[in-house]
Amino acid sequence: MADQRPDYDQGRYWGRCISQAIGESKAKEGESQGSRFVALGFQVRGKVNAADPEGHLLACPAGERTVFLYLTEKSIERTIDELRSLGFDKDSFKFLLPETPGYVNLNGVECALQCRHETYQGKTKDKWSIAGGGGPNIKALDTAGVRQLDALYGKALKAKPAAKPTNGAKPPPEPATPYSEPAKTLEQATAEAAAIEQGDEIPF
Repeated sequence: MADQRPDYDQGRYWGRCISQAIGESKAKEGESQGSRFVALGFQVRGKVNAADPEGHLLACPAGERTVFLYLTEKSIERTIDELRSLGFDKDSFKFLLPETPGYVNLNGVECALQCRHETYQGKTKDKWSIAGGGGPNIKALDTAGVRQLDALYGKALKAKPAAKPTNGAKPPPEPATPYSEPAKTLEQATAEAAAIEQGDEIPF
């Protein structure tokens, strides 16, 4: 089967956060639990012009893509750095949950995103990260699971103060394209990334 061209070219884009959730992938055979992560949905506003990074965005397909920040021993430092860059300033992951009083709502935060291409079973998909990633069969992580994350990584979270949400880039002067898709649920975002992650190990 020939590769199918993904919706977005590889490169740097500008996005606005429109959804957030903490999830867990389905456990693989022989494992007691799946991989846990923060899933952030972004409205893709336009492509950053490599020749003029602080200038107007270049036109690109309008849509939503999901960034997966994994919560593992190998990835936790990177994930915390990325959350801090977006303005998350709490010392517990529970403050990412909307049901928590005083939770940090990342909706509306803008940052640079990186798109790269990955091929699996003859299909090429775009995969996204915070510029400076999803698996099948996702279930929302319950309060007990979030408490366990705090017990495992709470010290690392408390050790890093929040930075201003600039992500090392200045906001572009204008969006290049309007947003046209409704926000997706965690399950829908997962289905979009499933073809890339299925059968693969977490890359860090």
